[in-house]
Amino acid sequence: MRVPEELRLSGKGMEDADLSMEEKYKTSNFSEEECKRLTEKLKKVMREEKPYTNPELKIADLASIIGVPSYTLSYLFNQYLKRNYYDYINDYRIAEFKSLVSKGEHTRYTLNALMELCGFSSRTSFFRYFKKVNGITPSEYIKSLEPEDFHSAEALKEIIKKYRLPKEMVDFFKKENLRFEFSEEIDSKYIEFYKLEDAVELTWKRKKYLSLVKYSDNYWVQLLWYSKDKKLYAFDGEHEEIFEVGDWNYFINNCETIVGKFINGEL
Repeated sequence: MRVPEELRLSGKGMEDADLSMEEKYKTSNFSEEECKRLTEKLKKVMREEKPYTNPELKIADLASIIGVPSYTLSYLFNQYLKRNYYDYINDYRIAEFKSLVSKGEHTRYTLNALMELCGFSSRTSFFRYFKKVNGITPSEYIKSLEPEDFHSAEALKEIIKKYRLPKEMVDFFKKENLRFEFSEEIDSKYIEFYKLEDAVELTWKRKKYLSLVKYSDNYWVQLLWYSKDKKLYAFDGEHEEIFEVGDWNYFINNCETIVGKFINGEL
């Protein structure tokens, strides 16, 4: 593939067409001005075309969009930008996620749906990279943007009223310890709930739920409360499926069994 005029190698990198890709990379020698022009072109493509939203985007794909050989782009990342390609792409994905959240899209979509809109295909990778860059999880980031009085006593009363939470459920969430420890019979050691004032509102298929689980060991277990039928549902974000669990009393008396069935795909 021919390098455009503005990105032409100043060394012998393009002289020998028989060189392997690796050899071409090693013999490449761009001027700083050429690297700057390519960097600006790359930024423009990322900003306007958003190729990073494709979860399968490879460096060869991005190079093709920009109109340069793969080894040219590799040289730019490694020698000029001093950046890992995947970190560079993921930074744009994280920025896209924050942009969607700032527009209130997190109230319409699940975290999984937002993650996929930004180009992440793995929830684990998304959470890990987000926390690596920001020091907090995506859920904690969303909560940090909420109004200061959101977690006040009045807000808590509003949550109880809005979601029609039964008294026994409210009483449970008043406890200091909201972690359930499990036996070794299921492939998870515990599940920990949010305090009610910290619970996250989640919209799925135009229905508003209250997401109750803060952490779960080994598997991401998402339990949602739906006010209209006063029941709990288990949400499988990976496959975008939801399963009816039952009322609060049924769940709390069979917590380990229900979580075990969810993990094993038996709900």
